[in-house]
Amino acid sequence: MTDTLATSKKVGAWEFSDAVVAEFDDHVRSSVAGYDTIQDVIARLSDWAAPDRAAILDVGCSTGTTLKAIQGRHPNRALALYGIDKSADMIRAASKKLGPGATLYADDVLAAEVKLPDSIDLTIAVLTLQFLPPDRRAGVLSELRRRSKETGVLVVAEKTIPADPRWALICAEASWEDKRIAGFSGDEIVAKAESLRGVLRPLREQDAILEPTLAGWGAPQVLWAVWNWRLVAYFAS
Repeated sequence: MTDTLATSKKVGAWEFSDAVVAEFDDHVRSSVAGYDTIQDVIARLSDWAAPDRAAILDVGCSTGTTLKAIQGRHPNRALALYGIDKSADMIRAASKKLGPGATLYADDVLAAEVKLPDSIDLTIAVLTLQFLPPDRRAGVLSELRRRSKETGVLVVAEKTIPADPRWALICAEASWEDKRIAGFSGDEIVAKAESLRGVLRPLREQDAILEPTLAGWGAPQVLWAVWNWRLVAYFAS
């Protein structure tokens, strides 16, 4: 495939614009090793974490792929779906995918205009926290914990940085190889990396896994991992 999204962006200029939305689903599926597996694991987790009449919140919901997977897995459950994304274009795409039953906000999760219940069963952040400035992550995680039921679950997927430089090198090169296998050229791989400079802010693996516990989430469990990608779930208590 040709990654026109990456080659069209200047250094440090990656943004979730209308042009990105049009190709986003195919792009992220090819760019993130195991993206479909991440979606499948979260949908399966919802068997336990999202019972009938559960409230589900997807922070950084993009085009609504994860919420749609849960919705499709449980057609007979009355689920209250909430999605938040700062890109209005993403929210419009999510609205078309999810239908009128979802409550969607083109805003920041901490904005006063975002009206969410204080009893969320399942909170999702897929490839979202890694784009937040470090000084905002803690506030977002604390707000999500405040909104969660005591029996609630948080699931986070993000890119991390191995603490040992030897693993960091291996994971980086393996990630490049995955992109090449997906059909990206060397120039496209470099262009995407350049476009994310100063935009993507991954944490060390240990810090990324433990950070939600500082905001009140507990019992971290790695549900899936490959190279430097991690899918980790937490209980609210």
